[in-house]
Amino acid sequence: MIDIPAPVRKNWEKDSACRPFYEETGYDAWFGPDDGLLEALTFEEGWEARREARKVALKICRSCPVRAECLRQAMRTEDPNNRYGIWGGLTTGQRTKLANKLAAAKRVMVA
Repeated sequence: MIDIPAPVRKNWEKDSACRPFYEETGYDAWFGPDDGLLEALTFEEGWEARREARKVALKICRSCPVRAECLRQAMRTEDPNNRYGIWGGLTTGQRTKLANKLAAAKRVMVA
């Protein structure tokens, strides 16, 4: 975890763009297709389903009014060795790169 302050807005999740999408469809694009669906697919179909889910999630995140709060929550609470899903419009790889840049910047500021 990185030393990042908590989101300023309380209950920011209720204003998220993903919430009504998930409540309406029951489809969790941010964490990919569930294991039950993936078991019924071939390896290639499973990867395609994950890619499609990621596209949907990133598209919805782009217009989200609380994207910054979501990213801040992920960056301050997720286990750096176990990042998963889309948070604040960033993939796990993108959040890892951001965390590394923030840690490097902090080292420079402290030195």
